[in-house]
Amino acid sequence: MNWINLRILLMMDKSILRKNLLIKRSKVKNRSQKELKIFQRIEPIINNNSLVVGGYISVKSEVNLGLFLNFLLKNKFSLCLPYIKEPESPLVFKELTKNTKLLRGKYNIMHPNNKTLLVPNIILTPLVGFDISKNRIGYGGGYYDRTIECLEKKNEVLKIGIAFDEQETMKIPNEKYDKKLDVIITPTRLIV
Repeated sequence: MNWINLRILLMMDKSILRKNLLIKRSKVKNRSQKELKIFQRIEPIINNNSLVVGGYISVKSEVNLGLFLNFLLKNKFSLCLPYIKEPESPLVFKELTKNTKLLRGKYNIMHPNNKTLLVPNIILTPLVGFDISKNRIGYGGGYYDRTIECLEKKNEVLKIGIAFDEQETMKIPNEKYDKKLDVIITPTRLIV
């Protein structure tokens, strides 16, 4: 089997896996309690408000980080949210403050209505799925992989995946452009 056929097979496997994991994630029960447990696990890890945290506002059935984002703002952390400036480019991060108005952007992703860009030291990444080796699968656009690659060139960045336990799978097919996470936080575990 040549490399091109192998790549096509890998993409098909990822597509089927992604679809199944999205269904699983949409059916997670007791979401609020599980999100509270995630908040309790993440809060002691991110305890230095001199760092810039790249968060996200959930779409579809992603883990809702609202409680944690409010905690960060209340404790004077520098917080930013991803923004898709151009297709097939890395995400940029716009500053979020208590008074920031949000706009709905591409893929219904909410982003700050300002031009203040920050470079995060910590990036909280929503996941479609993950495995025990800290491989991740997203929606397939490659935005977080490109962003992580770009951030790693600029400075050291801690990459934290946020997920429900139900999103774990045995093995995520990996390509050379796929970026691993440093930590995955679920309601019951901290995978390091």
